[in-house]
Amino acid sequence: MSVRLKAFGLHFFSSVLIISMFLGMVFYIWFPGPFSEIYNTWDAIKIIVAVDVILGPLCTLIIFDIRKKTKELKLDMLAIVTLQLIALGWGVHVTYSVRPVFIVFHQGDFFAFAESDLRIPALTDKSLTPAIWKAPRVVYVKPPKDGQEYRDIILNQLVGDVHTVHYLTSRYLPIENMNHEDVLKQALKLDAKYRNPNINTYVNNFVNEHGGAVADYAFFPVKGGSSNGTLVLQRKTGAIAGYINEVLEY
Repeated sequence: MSVRLKAFGLHFFSSVLIISMFLGMVFYIWFPGPFSEIYNTWDAIKIIVAVDVILGPLCTLIIFDIRKKTKELKLDMLAIVTLQLIALGWGVHVTYSVRPVFIVFHQGDFFAFAESDLRIPALTDKSLTPAIWKAPRVVYVKPPKDGQEYRDIILNQLVGDVHTVHYLTSRYLPIENMNHEDVLKQALKLDAKYRNPNINTYVNNFVNEHGGAVADYAFFPVKGGSSNGTLVLQRKTGAIAGYINEVLEY
């Protein structure tokens, strides 16, 4: 095997290793489960993969020549690696900045929010504070305890710059603190919605892919990211089962 091919192979496998680590962070921590679909994560990642895994090693294959002076060869390789690092840094920044940090449940809907959408310092429960190593947290908005607190919330909305309750981070609590049955009661009523034959198709396709029966799942609208769709929970455990990239309407 020629030195050029060996350099290409070393560069290629090093790039694959680094990108694999990055993809692991993206799909297992920042965008686990259905969130990569909700946020269409592959748009930015395709560019990173193209530059770091394909273009970088290919440039090495083309320009690596041991007949060049050592200094010239080092400068060539430095230029290639710099290009790769810029692409990787851009990709990390883009994916991290748009990653969902909270999936907020409020009045039967889920809302996905990036960190920049919210006032993180206003969190009452500091254990919910996002971090680079944390997956998105599913929370709910604490309801007002009485009429006076409800009126205070409305007044704060009118005079402040937070115009909807599900943005109020000060009222976020872990979804585990909410009665499981109270969550399920607010799921979409699919019996009524089944009048639309398209919904039959979406739901049945989901069930066929994930197993079980329709009755094993609860379906909720989810808004945020690059699209609106339907978040599916397991009725028995309340865990997220998946995502349907369609809004289930009548």
